[in-house]
Amino acid sequence: MAAAKHLKVRNYQAISDGKTSAVALFKPESYGKSREEATYTVDGIYTYADGGETRNARMYFRNGQMQQVFGFTGDGSAGAPREILPQPGDAFTVLETCWTWMRRGTSRKPLHRRAKL
Repeated sequence: MAAAKHLKVRNYQAISDGKTSAVALFKPESYGKSREEATYTVDGIYTYADGGETRNARMYFRNGQMQQVFGFTGDGSAGAPREILPQPGDAFTVLETCWTWMRRGTSRKPLHRRAKL
């Protein structure tokens, strides 16, 4: 997996590996004095090229560049985090949860959308 970059395309933000781009929700993790100093995260599923093992993961970005990737041992991001060192051929699948709101303020089950890098 090539170094991922945080791209801003019109009003959308995306992750790009240089070949493929995926629109993603960049959540603020920490705020800085400027955008360049702030840290943003993107949740997804990390797939290792050697063996195809997958795990829930979170990418950390600062100043438009990926800084770190952490994988989680349990469901979601509740398990113990461990740093992942990306290798050529690894993949990151952006995971976004969208809720559909009904009348009277109730919601349906979440819809998970995925875009693979």
